[in-house]
Amino acid sequence: MTGHNITLAALQPALTPVDDGDPDGARARRLRLGIALVEEAGRRGATVACLPECFTTMGFSRGVAAHLAEDPGLPTMVEMAQVARHYHMTLVIGLLRRDRDSRYYNSAIVAEDGSIAGIYDKVHTTRNERESPAGVTPGRGFPVFQLSWGTAGVLICHDNSFVESARCLALAGADILFWPHVQSGWGDVGWEAVLRARAIDNGVFVVSSCFSMAEGRAWRPGMMLGRSCIVSPDGTILADAGHHPGLALTTVDLDQPRLIHSFTRDGDHPFKAEMLGDRRPDAYSIITAKEGRRAAGD
Repeated sequence: MTGHNITLAALQPALTPVDDGDPDGARARRLRLGIALVEEAGRRGATVACLPECFTTMGFSRGVAAHLAEDPGLPTMVEMAQVARHYHMTLVIGLLRRDRDSRYYNSAIVAEDGSIAGIYDKVHTTRNERESPAGVTPGRGFPVFQLSWGTAGVLICHDNSFVESARCLALAGADILFWPHVQSGWGDVGWEAVLRARAIDNGVFVVSSCFSMAEGRAWRPGMMLGRSCIVSPDGTILADAGHHPGLALTTVDLDQPRLIHSFTRDGDHPFKAEMLGDRRPDAYSIITAKEGRRAAGD
């Protein structure tokens, strides 16, 4: 490959058993698994790696998860960022965090060169999150992060249920969307269709990172799905980690746009530029009008 090549890694640790009697020990074991995957991705030349949603607290009871939430110093991120720095690798990791005002957020932390480059807070929190002991506060927007290799956006789990989330990031210039999430096998067919659609509709790469089921068992619907993967702007799944622990890794060229033939005019042209150029925001007023009426209580 030639051009602006970067290597993407979707990390897939097992959702290890939790022990509410020793939550700190269980959390430490989860962290060691994550560090081992970050190191493997680094040895294999990853430019950027992504770990799942609420990486250190997923699976714990809600009260224990609140106890384990990251404090404002983000110690887990600091520790893992130093590992990633050794390999000159950017890291995206989902963490439950508590801010200085004791509000909780389901966040994705982005680190580069060993330092925190940005934080995204999940906008579309679930009812369970909002009603949990942590009382997770929804984020208020979709920032993009200017990194050494390109522009990144992040969605977390339920965010990807809404077409507007990915479109906001694409319009803000994201080259790649990272999607740390948790997914069981009840919706694997729909999950894959939605994931491919987000990549195609917005002309972006998507890096999906989920937990796997435990090793040594046959996968069946209802178990943790895994399937951490990397999707190209034409919807092709370039790498897939399957159902068991591991990682998906592939190299892509950010300078090579998806070309499409006779899409809106004769010849071959970049799909993303054509699609965004033909948008008609003036015709989409029903979206803002209905939202305005809802906010006003009509």
